[in-house]
Amino acid sequence: PLTVEYGSALLKAGRPEEWIAVYDRLPEETRLMGRFQLLYAQGLLEAGRLDEALAVIGRGPQVTDLREGENSLTEIWYRIHERKVTESGAVPKGDLREYVQEKFPPPARIDFRMRTKKTSD
Repeated sequence: PLTVEYGSALLKAGRPEEWIAVYDRLPEETRLMGRFQLLYAQGLLEAGRLDEALAVIGRGPQVTDLREGENSLTEIWYRIHERKVTESGAVPKGDLREYVQEKFPPPARIDFRMRTKKTSD
């Protein structure tokens, strides 16, 4: 748990490369744990290593300690695709998140959202 907190703190401080270096030194069995995979993907995203981040998230890490309502996996998925679209220069008119949600739906193995589409109440 302390390493997870440390990784989260490094990412919040805008130091993804340091987190990636720590992650790379962890024992393999630890690196394969879902929460560490999630933090690693987040670090890769923040470091601009989008294809690597997408590969990690796309494998569907089993994050057994996800809290109810926590959408970390889909949030990283969408952020990766937002960055990829932005970097491609093909930014659509309108809301980027809505465009990404429509064009790049997350795989079911990582999509634990209660609602997947906006609905009017």
